[in-house]
Amino acid sequence: MKTGEVIGFFIGASGGVDQPTAAIKRLEDKLLLKSFDAKPDQDGIAPICFWSSEGQHPFYHNRTRSSSGLLPANPAALDCLQENGLPWSSEATLIETEIVQTRTLDSYCQETGLWPHFLSMDIQGAEYEVLIGAPRALQPLLAIVTEVEFRQIYLGQKLFTDIDRFLSGMGFQFMQLYVPQYWRLHPADSQKVLTVGEALYLSRPDNLDGPTREKLADIARCFGFQGYVH
Repeated sequence: MKTGEVIGFFIGASGGVDQPTAAIKRLEDKLLLKSFDAKPDQDGIAPICFWSSEGQHPFYHNRTRSSSGLLPANPAALDCLQENGLPWSSEATLIETEIVQTRTLDSYCQETGLWPHFLSMDIQGAEYEVLIGAPRALQPLLAIVTEVEFRQIYLGQKLFTDIDRFLSGMGFQFMQLYVPQYWRLHPADSQKVLTVGEALYLSRPDNLDGPTREKLADIARCFGFQGYVH
């Protein structure tokens, strides 16, 4: 690893690197970005399905790949209207199920010797599961961008409050919610409620040494937090 290099992992990369994750590319030649997806649709993306444990697990193929993953859609949420006005069922109705092999982030990092400083996840409600399967990988992490839900649109998924509590206990600070989506819980509702977003977490700079503090400062600046590390 080059001096000052920031290793970034993007899990769920087949949807493309959009904001806010794309902000990390401002590091340019300092960044080594590795991309993963359970079912990649392009070259350069490793076909790895991350989860909280190693083994076999059902993968739920829905009408759209962007709603497909290791958790089934919540039947109670299928009538919700998304921001585009379409019901969640138009994307998340189940088509078929297959069994896939899962890995933990810890086992991958140990095998490859790559331990990320930046982690981005967009994996349809399975983000919490990846985090709890990565106690060692979380130690060198300095920043996380993760999709979060405020309503259970996937059956059994953990919500923002669960992820926030877990990451806070691991030394991370919630910074910003990007691209919030407000859905109608029922077609007859006149009001929308916060349902989905992308949350940015930064490691607390306390007790970080010089080079690590500088990496955290570089990442924080990518997201507009120039004064986060003093």
